Amino acid sequence: MASFLKSTWANRLVSMALLALAVAAGIKIWPYFGPPSGAVALVPAFERAPALQASSPAFILDESFFSHQCGRLFVADGPLLAPYADGGCRERARTATLVVYDADIRLLWSLLTDAERGEILAMVRDTADQLRHSVQASLAEDFFDKEYRPLIRDILRDSLQRTLERPAVRDAIERATGSLDPAAMEAVVAGIVPVVVERIEGGLWDSLRAMAGNLLGGGGEAKSLASILSGALNDPRVRQNLRTSLPRLADSPGAADAATVIATEFCVVLLEDPRVPQLFQHLLTDRRLGAVAALGRDSAPHELPRKLLKLRSRRDHNPLSAYVVRLAIHGRSGQVLLMLTPRQYETLSASAGRGIVLIPAKPS
Repeated sequence: MASFLKSTWANRLVSMALLALAVAAGIKIWPYFGPPSGAVALVPAFERAPALQASSPAFILDESFFSHQCGRLFVADGPLLAPYADGGCRERARTATLVVYDADIRLLWSLLTDAERGEILAMVRDTADQLRHSVQASLAEDFFDKEYRPLIRDILRDSLQRTLERPAVRDAIERATGSLDPAAMEAVVAGIVPVVVERIEGGLWDSLRAMAGNLLGGGGEAKSLASILSGALNDPRVRQNLRTSLPRLADSPGAADAATVIATEFCVVLLEDPRVPQLFQHLLTDRRLGAVAALGRDSAPHELPRKLLKLRSRRDHNPLSAYVVRLAIHGRSGQVLLMLTPRQYETLSASAGRGIVLIPAKPS
């Protein structure tokens, strides 16, 4: 027996057994990229052909909109949701509102609560105040106005222009316009039109007198329509009318949603501008700003990434934010499927848009 165990055949048998065990283990742990059994067949809720990627992670959100990965969306002949085996994931897959969004910074901003956005805006304001006080306290020359202010003005102007060109903003403005209070609109028009008509009449007579004077050898210059309208808008009566009427327009149902969409899109456009990080880098490394280096750990450069990525602590992990950042680092686009409650979808859609809504397919 001992001689057999030491023989060549014994070594071969042991090697074959080990090889078989390795193959079995490899098959067991080999990643399977197709949809597993138990996947839920889905179809778009509306009659259109949405552009869905072949594979996207699926997430659920808690009450504070913090994400937990709960499955995966596969797209072959049609979308299939493969929830994790966890009971909560399977239950949410059956009952939730399923919405596909682009995985970008705009979605991260939309997932922040009002309180979290307020913290970010307050932090940015405080940091801006620190920078401004640093400039005022440290410098006697006007280099900031010459080197930084024109760049900041161009960034803000370009960002606002690109924001107004975005389809989501145009749709929000159109919805807000359609929901304006007719009485408030009539009040605005009633306060502006008479002044404009009065100004145009006066400008018309002034222009006719100027033309007559020129024909008869006198002087005078005809007013342009632009100057007439500019004078009307600067009229104290028009300003007073707008001061009292615009708050009523702002209370219209679609005005708040439009303001939220515009603010969200503006932040996204601003963050996408490559000049913004360059500006911050110049500000933080400019030796002429003496107190900039003294910015605390609660300032925007230190805390903005953590707050925007919705991390509850410095060692926290948010899977949805990590996925968005990974795509951005590699320069790729992607999508995520969110399994939302009706209330979450109502809140999120106000800033992130309606997304691509999917519903379970009817059995054939």
